[in-house]
Amino acid sequence: TYDNARLAHAMLAGAAHLDDHDLAGRAIEALDWYVGHVGLSSGMLRCVGNLWHRRDDDPAAWADDGDEQPIDAAGCTEALVQAWRYTSDPRYARLAGWAFSWYLGRNRLGARLYADGTGGCHDGLADGGRNPNQGAESTLAYYQALLSLANAGLAKVRERPAVMPERSVVMERTPVGSVSAGTATRGEVAPRPPATGTTDLRPGKRLRKTEGPADAS
Repeated sequence: TYDNARLAHAMLAGAAHLDDHDLAGRAIEALDWYVGHVGLSSGMLRCVGNLWHRRDDDPAAWADDGDEQPIDAAGCTEALVQAWRYTSDPRYARLAGWAFSWYLGRNRLGARLYADGTGGCHDGLADGGRNPNQGAESTLAYYQALLSLANAGLAKVRERPAVMPERSVVMERTPVGSVSAGTATRGEVAPRPPATGTTDLRPGKRLRKTEGPADAS
């Protein structure tokens, strides 16, 4: 469905806590499979759309699988950061940067999901373009992904100036090849030592445009 990388992420986090290397190996294997499934191993994340991927479907049908969700990009970024922390393998640092760059235009449409002027994140990416709404779930997903990189030492965030009418998020420029956001347009991660749908409010119910059927009233 979506937020798929959380499964491998949770398994790896638990394995690290338990110091269970066999379990960690299975988590990494699952994450590697998912990275290949969503095309990230080739350099660009293509999140599973909100029409979902089913095991018995013809893979050709996945080309028209609905809107991509910001929460999915966050889950992928954070899972890869966890893999980087556990393995110190620079490949996972690089993949984490590519996954985060989905928000900054490294996606199938070259559309920037993070909105500099508001500090929000657009609610989805469809064939026709990005969803114009900037909901709380999507915005929090963006910042959650960003902070996971920052906490791992893969990006550096500086405080916003007191007066900043045009931009809500600024990151310091890091060395060439590292993640940047806000004032920059694209980003990746250079190896370094290790150190979350649209809401339409209507009378009587809430309809989530990008995540399938309507929620309960």
